[in-house]
Amino acid sequence: MFTVKKLCMAVSLAVASSAVVAGPVILGGDDLTDHGSRSAAGVNLLGWKYIELATSNIMANETRAGTITHDIVALGSAANLTFSAGNAGGAIGSVANVLGLNVLYADGAAAINQFFADLASGAVNVRMLWIAGTGAANDLDSAEGAALTANAAAINSFGASGGGIMAHGSGFSSY
Repeated sequence: MFTVKKLCMAVSLAVASSAVVAGPVILGGDDLTDHGSRSAAGVNLLGWKYIELATSNIMANETRAGTITHDIVALGSAANLTFSAGNAGGAIGSVANVLGLNVLYADGAAAINQFFADLASGAVNVRMLWIAGTGAANDLDSAEGAALTANAAAINSFGASGGGIMAHGSGFSSY
């Protein structure tokens, strides 16, 4: 005998087996890269502390498949290993350092486009896209923003595949 209870259970199982869960996304619309720093003791402060906590949360919830080559790709920022205050590359570098993660930096439109080509080919596989935003030194310019826009479908596919995404800033360069 087929009951409503059995029908509901069958529908629930069918939905659960076909459900796809995208990765975590934080679209900040902020300038936290500019309003933070790292203490002499190696502790992230203010906006950088927020980025650290958010990155930690994203890393705990991303579900990218395959062999990971880098934890984070920093799109639109170069490495700043002195962790200079008000520097986007310094912000994500300090966060990664504190969390024990590694960063691949893609600075410039050509580097951003190359990253997405490498991602599509499988040459790289990262857990999180980090978009530098605007409002700090060493962050997005309009050419980099255009490269991000040109790769919007790849960004969407990355998130749909379980990868984490964090973006800062505002305006056309950021989104």
